[in-house]
Amino acid sequence: MLPTLVGGSFDCSDNELTSLKYSPDCVGGSYFCQENSLSSLKGCPIEIIGRFNCALNNLESLVDGPKRVGKSYFAHHNRLRTLSGSSVFVGGTFNVAANLLNNLDGCPEYIGKSFHFDKWVPSLYMGNKNCYVGAVKIDSLERLGEGTSILPEVILGSQKQLPILFKYNKYLNSIWSKDGLNDEEELLNFLLDVKHGLR
Repeated sequence: MLPTLVGGSFDCSDNELTSLKYSPDCVGGSYFCQENSLSSLKGCPIEIIGRFNCALNNLESLVDGPKRVGKSYFAHHNRLRTLSGSSVFVGGTFNVAANLLNNLDGCPEYIGKSFHFDKWVPSLYMGNKNCYVGAVKIDSLERLGEGTSILPEVILGSQKQLPILFKYNKYLNSIWSKDGLNDEEELLNFLLDVKHGLR
């Protein structure tokens, strides 16, 4: 019988797994399930004290994944179209670059270090909520899938100001729609306020 509790870290990476069905319910450290063939996170612990790595799988959703990750959360190089189901709290970095995201709706409310996504995400829409994040890193990785969408140049050149934009997002949600930029003038005015000292 497989253990339901692991005192340290749990590593089932690079095993061609298609399911986490017999995974432990609780781990005392980090949880590594990257480089498999997972299409779902069902069976994953609800809370992970250390790092969580589910990168390089076939995930289209983070539903059934952990709701709280104490350190970093890596979900890059999957097939995610949405961040719905992601953790509410990530203590370190949250990396979802190299996916097929339409926007940032469903992202964590707290990211202690950096939020990584790529420039092919058409919209920074994240719904009616704020996101506290230490830094934002927009990667320039090779485009996955078809399409011509790309974030506006003003966003690509304002990465240092984006944590403040995310912090006040629910007061600025008219700037973005789920599909792209709605109000460039309002965005430019806000970025100018940030450059002049808005914190």
